[in-house]
Amino acid sequence: DGINKDKDPINEQEVVTRIIKQSIGECIVDTVQIENAAFKTVLYRGDDSTFLEVPQFDFTLYTFKVVNDRETFFAGPADIELYKTKIALNGGIQISCQNLRFDQAQNLNFYDVTLYDAVNNMEVLECSSLALVDFHLLPLLFNRELLIKKVTLTDAVLKVPETNIFGVSGQEQKTGLSKVDIQQLRLEN
Repeated sequence: DGINKDKDPINEQEVVTRIIKQSIGECIVDTVQIENAAFKTVLYRGDDSTFLEVPQFDFTLYTFKVVNDRETFFAGPADIELYKTKIALNGGIQISCQNLRFDQAQNLNFYDVTLYDAVNNMEVLECSSLALVDFHLLPLLFNRELLIKKVTLTDAVLKVPETNIFGVSGQEQKTGLSKVDIQQLRLEN
């Protein structure tokens, strides 16, 4: 048919579903609750790495299904209660928030958000919520592709330094992402 199989995109949900089916077969979970947990990981891709530490969190997942007659898994919404967690991003950027919610429509919502610029030693963004609409989690985890249909900032206060935002002035910065596609940005107050 002339299609180059190496160029076809991988459906990460199908890959995860196949792994689960091969390991344990069909799986239907009503609710998963993890309380007072800690999480540390280092993700590597090539010569780049990302360290993620969540010192204390509660996690609830509502509904997870892998059934034989479907090619992909189904997951309901997930709530994550964070306790002043900071996630270090590349270039001296840190994001912290109090709560996260990821739903089955692939929307990721952060609440009580602060974005910190370590290079300039200042908070550059505070907002009551940061909504990532149609956020594709698996391409980010598997391929380092940030794919978002819409970003909405609610009750945002943005503080931009006069020069050298996030330490990028006069330097080449590695983003750690192979692709960034954000189709729309919206500010609400």
